[in-house]
This record gives sequence, structure tokens and C-alpha cells, in this order.
Amino acid sequence: MEGHPVDKILDKYGEHIKVLSTITTIALAILAIGNVYSFYRNSIWKPNVSVVSFDFDKANAVISIGGTNCMLYGNSTLNAGGDWGVRFGTVGLDAGEGYDTIELVKNEMVFDILTYKDKTV
Repeated sequence: MEGHPVDKILDKYGEHIKVLSTITTIALAILAIGNVYSFYRNSIWKPNVSVVSFDFDKANAVISIGGTNCMLYGNSTLNAGGDWGVRFGTVGLDAGEGYDTIELVKNEMVFDILTYKDKTV
């Protein structure tokens, strides 16, 4: 009486299947670690950002991101890591009047206002 076809395959290729199974398990573990890190970076982590100096009339500022000083210019968003950035913004000003805030943004939406033109938060 012949055995089941699966038993024949396991007898013939059993060692290869064990190797492929081990490789698949390691790959899935690496993928899971990457997904956890990605979730942390995008949902939990927030960059350490502070304003060192600013000049709203010239539209430039020195921003400290994680201890590194970077220059922020005019109509741009400075990448602070992940989905985070820093940019100049306006609150209650008419178009063309310039900037009056420096904002911490996530996915281009304001998360926090770091500095106002007249005072620092």
C-alpha cells in the first residue's frame, strides 16, 4: 500500500522545507519589527524642536531639531523626521502681510505653534 502523496513529498524534500520554513520565519520576524518601528515613528514619536532665533521680516529662522541647528527659510517646510516638519505660518494676517508664527506640522497640518511674532510660546 502506497503512502499519502504529501508523505512522499515530505520524505523527499523534508530538509528543504525546513530551511524554507526557517527563512520564512526570520523574514516575518524582521517584517514585524519594521512595522512596529514604522508605527512608533509615525504615531507615537514626536521630534524635539526648539526655535533658537528668528527674523519674521526677513523670513528666516534657526531651528534646533534634536540638538542640530538648521536654517528655515521663507515659504518652505523643514523636515524634522518622519511625517514632522517646521514652517513659517500666519494666524489672522491678510495675504501678503508676511509671517507671524513658526509652526510644528505633521503631514502638513499644524500640530503646535512654536513661536509667535511678538512672543515665544
